[in-house]
Amino acid sequence: PITTDELRLHSGPNGEEACAPLPLPIDRPLTGQIFRHYQIQELLGEGGMGKVYAAWDEQLHRRVAIKFLPASFTQDQSRIEKFKKEAQMASALNHPGIVTIHNIDEVKGNHFIVMELVEGKTLRQHLTEQTGNEGRLPPHEAIEIARQVIHVLKLTTRAGILHRDLKPENLMLTLEGQLKVLDFGLARLVTTLADTEFPAVLSAQPESGIFGTPNYMSPEHLRGQPLDWRADIFSFGVLLYEMITGQRPFHGQHAEELQRSILEETPVPVTRHCPDCPIELSDLIADCLAKEPDQRPASLQKIESQLEASSRVLQRRKRRSRPLLAAASCLPVLALGVFLIRDHLPER
Repeated sequence: PITTDELRLHSGPNGEEACAPLPLPIDRPLTGQIFRHYQIQELLGEGGMGKVYAAWDEQLHRRVAIKFLPASFTQDQSRIEKFKKEAQMASALNHPGIVTIHNIDEVKGNHFIVMELVEGKTLRQHLTEQTGNEGRLPPHEAIEIARQVIHVLKLTTRAGILHRDLKPENLMLTLEGQLKVLDFGLARLVTTLADTEFPAVLSAQPESGIFGTPNYMSPEHLRGQPLDWRADIFSFGVLLYEMITGQRPFHGQHAEELQRSILEETPVPVTRHCPDCPIELSDLIADCLAKEPDQRPASLQKIESQLEASSRVLQRRKRRSRPLLAAASCLPVLALGVFLIRDHLPER
């Protein structure tokens, strides 16, 4: 077994930092171990680009999250560079809706990122909790979450960053309701044209291989074509569809069937699953899920405007329903009054 002492970074004979003789076994459970000045507490999750642990920072006395690059990637320089770029891109974005990066480091060939630990739950966990509503969120709540996602996308887009992996597992809701976008492991810098508000293309030649979560990939992403900010808009449309309906817009028993659904099929209209969804919101989702990027919303500002219009529709409905509810609540009283008056009328 690997002991705590074997994992601890300690001082050498001349006061310099020295590593344990064995490389850190990243692919083994680390809970309870000490790495540098971090006490590893629990595994939070894992994906293609690493495992994330909650840890206690013994120097600053705070909880943090630490993401370790998988050991199988430590000999792949391209993977290491992507891992570093994830930290660099996220740390360049100062926004309450983006997780804060504290540090990136490497010990004995093991690369890790230290970041803010977000106390709360993922959007996936929140959707799963909606068992009584078939996994759906009320339209007004879905709109508020969507607004926060768009606020973050405005920042990343202006910075020339394409997230490429927007999904409920990568969105956290804090205890105060603040949304945080996590995991920039698949993010890419895009080419920004000086005379346009948004990035134009990812690159002249797309990278080899397709990375991401197929359920949330745009058609152009699946085809391996150059990408721009509208690829994230397609993923946003899938998110919004799922929040409103409790279902994903595209389906398949296997990868090829799912890919064909995304490339060729038109999703069932949102209003069929959620009749009280404003038509403005239904139209926005359909536009975001257009197969061709040119058919999607022309700007993030337009998306914001449509979300605002949908919110106003819901507010008007709520105002109109109040007098009706008040009148309905009076009916039993009126009926009782009529009964009592009739009961006390003199007989003729």
